[in-house]
Amino acid sequence: MSRPPAPFHTVASSKMDYLTLIEHDVHPPIAFKSKAHLDAWVKSYDLICEPLGRRNAAKDVVLIHGKITPPFFDGGLFYGQIWVSINYRQYRNAIRFHVRNTEGNDKNIGIYDADHAVGRKRLQEIWPDAWVNLMLANSGINRSIGTMMEKIPLRILENQTEIHLNTESILKLLFKKTTKLSKEKISEYFSEAANSFIQEIDTSSNESAIYSFLMRENANNILYEIAKENSLLIKIEFPTKALIITSDTPPSAA
Repeated sequence: MSRPPAPFHTVASSKMDYLTLIEHDVHPPIAFKSKAHLDAWVKSYDLICEPLGRRNAAKDVVLIHGKITPPFFDGGLFYGQIWVSINYRQYRNAIRFHVRNTEGNDKNIGIYDADHAVGRKRLQEIWPDAWVNLMLANSGINRSIGTMMEKIPLRILENQTEIHLNTESILKLLFKKTTKLSKEKISEYFSEAANSFIQEIDTSSNESAIYSFLMRENANNILYEIAKENSLLIKIEFPTKALIITSDTPPSAA
């Protein structure tokens, strides 16, 4: 029996937020120490907080959306994510409500988990009033990755107030599971997930070549920093090709 189609817009849009932000040198947050810290970030980008139905947007769950303008980029990048209090128990109902509003129904949601971008139990132990990004993650991948990484302690500095997109979230969002996963191969899985970001240089014009080259380099740099956060991933290398542009010839990557 074939698998039902995914709630395409909700899942694809969520992934696209992170792909485009990272390619434009913005390492997006996935958890804040408190609602006040989340609100400060929202205000810094002039984003909109919208309640989900009758749910309490100040205490429980909120849809944050708008456009994030990266440094040195002429234009905004769309952002639309659900954030929940770490203490909010009805998060599954909240994301189901959001899917119904977005897709028109929630009949295909069963193949996904409503997943806290940072493990709920681990986060609650260090930040009891945290707010965290809520994602839809493929159930099989979500549980396999969670089992492998849930015991890895969070590395939080004393004055730290936010956590950015990390190894675990990258894998849950972008890795496509085909076989039983092994902890020894996390580096390989991460490299495969990293291929979701821009790889090829657009050589149709000098401007396009420079733009796509910078997007790839931005992604590689942030992914490398994410990889370094976990000793299992420290050996990952992202190949970089030199960009060659002259006034007489079309641009190319060597």
